[in-house]
Amino acid sequence: PPPPKKGSTYLLNFGMYYASPKGSITRVTGTVSDSGGALPGAYVKVKGTSIGATADVNGKYSIQVPGGSPILVFSFVGYEPKEIPANTELINVQLNASTQALDEVVVVGYGYYSDKKIAPALQGRVQGIKVKQSSTIPVGVQQQENQTNVEFNIENPYSVPSDGKQYVVEINNVDIEATYQYYTAPKISTDVFLTATVTDWNKYNFLSGEANIFFEGTFIGKSLIDTYATNDTLSLSLGTDKNIVVTRTLQKDMEKKAFSSTKKEIRDWLITIKNRKNQPVSLLLEDQVPVSQNNAIEVETQETSGGKLDPATGKLSWSFILNSQQEKKIQLKYQVKYPKNQSVIVQ
Repeated sequence: PPPPKKGSTYLLNFGMYYASPKGSITRVTGTVSDSGGALPGAYVKVKGTSIGATADVNGKYSIQVPGGSPILVFSFVGYEPKEIPANTELINVQLNASTQALDEVVVVGYGYYSDKKIAPALQGRVQGIKVKQSSTIPVGVQQQENQTNVEFNIENPYSVPSDGKQYVVEINNVDIEATYQYYTAPKISTDVFLTATVTDWNKYNFLSGEANIFFEGTFIGKSLIDTYATNDTLSLSLGTDKNIVVTRTLQKDMEKKAFSSTKKEIRDWLITIKNRKNQPVSLLLEDQVPVSQNNAIEVETQETSGGKLDPATGKLSWSFILNSQQEKKIQLKYQVKYPKNQSVIVQ
């Protein structure tokens, strides 16, 4: 690449992005958040189509888009939806909380959590939302798998009032083994999310669409089940856990050293995780060191406390078991070297 021009400014931070040449945009990525941080489970849809995607535990999404700068609709339960033209490959969106009253919202859910199982008959109450208790017996349904689809044939008659309202009919109860893990990315947010991972879920012939998530008797929110996904693993976010406390602090002031023709800046971060729960937890922690795509700017990773580094993205990950009341400290230290006549923002 050509040498950097004098007076240019470069930004090295988390999720660093370099614009690609102009052309047809086929995929859009970004992050959905609110004023408090990422919104896991937020839904992104191409307006007027069935193309959609769900944000992961970091609020990040990736969606395939047709040509012609279509409109993307960003939505999440309890927030005002937002529409943005897909005219760039990176779109970060912040949603605002909805002012609409939730007094008349009725949620019906089935299932309970016990020892790594998601099973039937779970009801709870959420402030501002009425949760309808139900002890119905599932309607008898016979599944028939055809060449290109699956038919659900109701064996016994069931009456649905013709009053224009939506009704829920329970057709099956399924016990599914799930693996639970906590996740945090303190550079973005110090919140710790509990996620449930279900494997081999395609054999149950679930239908694509919204799903109400209940956990330990409480309505957590909505998620989206995409049956067209190619992987055999389904991940569900079960909300944050305030009993696991994470902090990320800069150990010393930003250290700058100037030599004859170059400058060096060092960042020394200390990440502390404290488990206040009465049982051990499995935790996945992710962070990142800056990644430079300019030969004149060099990044040297000096300390990762045994973290697994992806050199291409700079992403670091630590997986460990944290016992009850245990505290763990992780040091992350790196140095950025750049020409003295350039201005570089290091985070």
